[in-house]
Amino acid sequence: MRQQVIMEPAVDQVDVYRKERRGTTRYLFSAPVLIFRTEANPPDTYGITLELSDGGLSALVNDALEPGETVYVRLRLSMGSLQAKAVVRHHTGRHYGFDFVDLRPAELDLVRSTTRTMQVYCGRWLTS
Repeated sequence: MRQQVIMEPAVDQVDVYRKERRGTTRYLFSAPVLIFRTEANPPDTYGITLELSDGGLSALVNDALEPGETVYVRLRLSMGSLQAKAVVRHHTGRHYGFDFVDLRPAELDLVRSTTRTMQVYCGRWLTS
């Protein structure tokens, strides 16, 4: 019988990835997210988060968004609800990356208290 070996990245690899690639640590995080558009015409939409960091989040989103579009995201974290302004930075299919804009200190504390015990994400998502 063959034994499956799961390799986890060495701590120094994770640290290098964090510092060079993103500037903030990303954590695996799955929760429903509501996305409110700032323009009057497009309808609001929803999705599910994949990762969360001090700087933003990524999510699988139901409807198409435009890179550069400003939105508000609302999601429940372990210590309360977060509603934050964000900018759509990129997407691959329905997988979108959002950067938070001007998080208040209390909002940043909320994100950090949620991610404090989470698993670090340091790879790539497989999207088609």
